Amino acid sequence: MRAVIRCGLVGLCLLITGLVLADRRDQKAADYYTDAVNAIKKKDHKKGIELLLKALERGATEPNEQQGSQTRFLVYQYDPYYWLGVAFMETGDDEKAQLYFDQSEKYGVIKKWSDLYGDLQKRKAAIEGRLAQNLPPPTPTAIRIVIAPPTATPVAVARVDTQPTPVIKAPGPPPTPAPPSYTVGAKDIEEVKKLSSLVGTWGSLAGLTNEQQATLSKKRVRLDELAAAAQAGKAGQDWGQSVLMERAILLDQLRPALRRTLVEKGLTALSRRDWSGMESAAASINTVDPQAHHADLLRFLSAGTRYVLGERRDVALLQTARQAHQGWQQKAGAGKPLPPLVSPALRALIPAS
Repeated sequence: MRAVIRCGLVGLCLLITGLVLADRRDQKAADYYTDAVNAIKKKDHKKGIELLLKALERGATEPNEQQGSQTRFLVYQYDPYYWLGVAFMETGDDEKAQLYFDQSEKYGVIKKWSDLYGDLQKRKAAIEGRLAQNLPPPTPTAIRIVIAPPTATPVAVARVDTQPTPVIKAPGPPPTPAPPSYTVGAKDIEEVKKLSSLVGTWGSLAGLTNEQQATLSKKRVRLDELAAAAQAGKAGQDWGQSVLMERAILLDQLRPALRRTLVEKGLTALSRRDWSGMESAAASINTVDPQAHHADLLRFLSAGTRYVLGERRDVALLQTARQAHQGWQQKAGAGKPLPPLVSPALRALIPAS
């Protein structure tokens, strides 16, 4: 029996990250994506950006061939990063557009779709051409000046008028007017503060890498700057888009990365039979992403394995394992099977429905 469990745990440690992190059946994300693409095509870029960010916030962060439910409505060629790049480019924000186009290429799925990928390459080339025009001038090459020694040959010197020639200065460019600011609502400022507080909570979690903690620290500083500018009445016209960008980076890029790190931490604890370490990882995952099913899966593995290894004496552990499996199934979706290499001994703990 224990050999079976060990095989299952080893298999899980190898494959669980890829098997449980991606779920492409989020129908709400598919609906947001469809409406966003239609809005962008109609030049309603603000609405399109907001809808795409909502799709990403639901955790549908991986471009793929199909997104949605087989029984309802499938979206084909799901790539929110490409369309975010299009929207920002058409609103004149080349830097944000380039960021999202790079993210799309990083996933690589778009390379299968010749129409979208060809358009992406053309857009990136246009952006790079425009950005190149704003590069600082090259550093001038140093020139060595050599003064020849005086010659003994007499030289006739013409009389020179010693009155200095007046220098006429060309008028400079008119002063650049200060960018207009606009008033930000108290509710919007409070939302940014809450997001900053959440980032601070993430940064205090144990098990994150030094790079992740440094990134979270920088993001919190940026959010605090945005909140302070709005409170002082110095928010620029792009304040709202800046907040959306920061929110998107946190929720669709950093949050999944933090979750993966914590899942790996939990699996490492499982391989060592470090039950308190597994519970710590599960609690941290809940803090980072309360809607994620990974914490419930770790708790199921922990309680179930302890129950089986204890020769089925602790009924409370069995109940905990079953409750954790139920929580996992509710978040992962009805009918979603456990990862293939969960051991038969653990599967046998689940009551037949």
